[in-house]
Amino acid sequence: MSEFTIHQVTPDEFAILNSLVQRCPGAMLSIAPNHCLDETGCLQGFLAQYPADTLMSALPVNRQMFYGTSMYEVDTHASAIKSGLPCEDDTDDTFLLQLLMSVPSLKDRLHQLLCSVDQQSLSTAADIECCPDYLGSCNDDCVDAKVWTPELPEFAGLYHAYVRGFHKQDRVHKLFIVVNGGCQKACDQFYNLCCDVGTYMTVRQVYDSDEVWWVKRACSRARGMLACMIAKEFGLVVKTSLDTFAKDPANGDLAQATTETIYNDLQYDQRTNTVTMYNHCCNTNKSKNGILCCMHASEGVWLFRGPPQTNSGFSLYGSAWGNSNTQKVPFPTNVVRIHPKYPVSTIHPTDNSARRVCMVSNSYDRHVTTMYSAKNDTYIMMDDVQLQKLKKMGWDVDNGIIELMPAATVFCNHNTRATDAEIFTAAS
Repeated sequence: MSEFTIHQVTPDEFAILNSLVQRCPGAMLSIAPNHCLDETGCLQGFLAQYPADTLMSALPVNRQMFYGTSMYEVDTHASAIKSGLPCEDDTDDTFLLQLLMSVPSLKDRLHQLLCSVDQQSLSTAADIECCPDYLGSCNDDCVDAKVWTPELPEFAGLYHAYVRGFHKQDRVHKLFIVVNGGCQKACDQFYNLCCDVGTYMTVRQVYDSDEVWWVKRACSRARGMLACMIAKEFGLVVKTSLDTFAKDPANGDLAQATTETIYNDLQYDQRTNTVTMYNHCCNTNKSKNGILCCMHASEGVWLFRGPPQTNSGFSLYGSAWGNSNTQKVPFPTNVVRIHPKYPVSTIHPTDNSARRVCMVSNSYDRHVTTMYSAKNDTYIMMDDVQLQKLKKMGWDVDNGIIELMPAATVFCNHNTRATDAEIFTAAS
């Protein structure tokens, strides 16, 4: 159960895991390297696999189900031409340098954009009532029952990275839009719905429900909407498509994600007839174009590349990996984040994890700003000890990691929003 952990399971975490087993003795639990307790005392960083006929009350769903991180690659050359730069050999580099030299302006504009998103979502946020009303199974002709707009993400921003291909080509400086989050109101209602039906519906019945189908896609669409807004705000060119599920086709533009990692997910395995819940981790067998892992705000996002797939032009950052016939592994989608209620000296009294603590959440650099006051959380660095655990999960170190560095990022601390209405800009 804990073969992939980098630090010991605490007594509080063990009590939570023990209660999950008592709910369903047939459950299979596996702890991810990033396991920790959040500010509410809930366990993060594990997967739980249940037989399909298990009652829903045994499944440890949370209020952020189907949240994920989406990365959208910017067409730098087209963006440079759109901005008025001449078409020359160094046009792309010139455009990126000009962009990175205006960080304060980028942060202010991004902050204002998300403030407007927040205000608009107060009356038009997605909820369960937006789910299409129809009979039968889901199909591509179903559109939303109501018009809705995205809510504040966990964070969103512009990132840049130096990317080298699998064939060791020259490094290319690329620009990305990264959005992390989902539909807060709809996911909260989905959690309440699961509590209501937990005593008489099985996990398979809930997995096959219209609500799961719609909420999961709505979260992905919301991230695409936000990425499209950010691209339009800064005059960037990204791949877009028409949102065929939108109630109003006129507002149906979505940015197409280059890589998307859902870190709170439900998946059904027909071979074993089981439903698996991933909590702040993901299934490497289902990954497409790499796996995104969120670091400390100032460190950005790491893209773990999968094995090269030479017959597909859509897997620039690698394909899925792992053996589907073996035990599922909980690949982490973020680093360990330790809340002040559970200090490092208390959590890790007997190992060396405390030596790897790097930063606190409010020690942002000039590329990062917050919408609400930040928590004084600590983060453990992704060091060689953790990378060796990921290698044990089947990740090939030779595939490499792409470090997405923040150019301008806004973090929206929802946990402090109810008690902290003050909006401020940190580390400008």
